[in-house]
Amino acid sequence: MAIDGTPQGVLPIQEQLRQFKTLIEQKAINRSVVERSLFFLESGSNDIFNYFLPLDTPKLDPDAYVEAMVKEVTNLTDQIYKVGARRIVVFSLGPVGCVPARALLPAAPIKRCYGKMNAMVKKYNKGLESLVNDIPTRHPGAIGVYGAVYDTVQHLRAAPTRYVVPAVEMDLWEGRCNAVRKDIKFVKILKGSCSGITSIQPNTPMNLSPKLYG
Repeated sequence: MAIDGTPQGVLPIQEQLRQFKTLIEQKAINRSVVERSLFFLESGSNDIFNYFLPLDTPKLDPDAYVEAMVKEVTNLTDQIYKVGARRIVVFSLGPVGCVPARALLPAAPIKRCYGKMNAMVKKYNKGLESLVNDIPTRHPGAIGVYGAVYDTVQHLRAAPTRYVVPAVEMDLWEGRCNAVRKDIKFVKILKGSCSGITSIQPNTPMNLSPKLYG
């Protein structure tokens, strides 16, 4: 089963891979360069989030759905290995159940993270870690590295006053988001802020601020 939660306007990973293979076949990219390159993979946030959307009834239970997602990533690592990838970094997902956009889901709690969603994330991450550990055996000559994003994000959430992280103030009753700045010792509410604060989250509905990545 193919799992694809790619948003409109974003090139699906399989299409990216197809184009990459074409460039190698046309010798627009030297295979030796590919072998020396680092490949960073991160996917699955939209797939897990979309599982909880009320638009369609999921055809798989959560465990089977996560298993299908891990198989997709396994297939992807197999394919990039065949075209020369030898240094593969796979990032886990962060706590998707804590993103502000969870407020759009009818069954999601407002004042805390969505436990069911994060449970799926943890199972998926465990599958990814196992996949990475198997890379040297599955693909001779390849090196796999697992990026533990979930734990890193939870550390940021548990001790926010240690960091300077742009955030949004969410008025979940009226569906408005207004920018705030989370400084080391305080949270400053900027002009135009809404009332009824229920949570402070990074400054996009689904993702961490780019500033966290340098």
